[in-house]
Amino acid sequence: MGTVPRDPGGDNARPGDSGGDRRDRALSKLKTKYPKTARRIMRAMVEHLLRKGSGTTDAVRLTVPMDGANPKVTGCIRALAFAGVIKDTGKTEPSRRPEAHGRRLVVWAIRDVPTARWWLSAHPDLGGAA
Repeated sequence: MGTVPRDPGGDNARPGDSGGDRRDRALSKLKTKYPKTARRIMRAMVEHLLRKGSGTTDAVRLTVPMDGANPKVTGCIRALAFAGVIKDTGKTEPSRRPEAHGRRLVVWAIRDVPTARWWLSAHPDLGGAA
């Protein structure tokens, strides 16, 4: 008898899923588990992009304390793209964080300034840790 191969998607896999589907479901779970940290990360990203024009998640990882949250919650900024607040510029840059080992990161930019400002006013900081 052979061994049963491990399901690469784990309990997050569903028939017909793409890797992006599994990623988006996992990020949604992290955003639910760590709502305060996720909100801080999203707000910090929008504020950073409004100030600088473009940037990667490195900018928020350096400024937003994780407070015990899984660092992968940083991926929740993708929700800002789905909401039309930010956009993928089509460019990537290597991460400057040593623990990321030069992994390529998406360079994001504001899609629409009034929408970004509205998003910030409609999504205040939730306060407290994690």
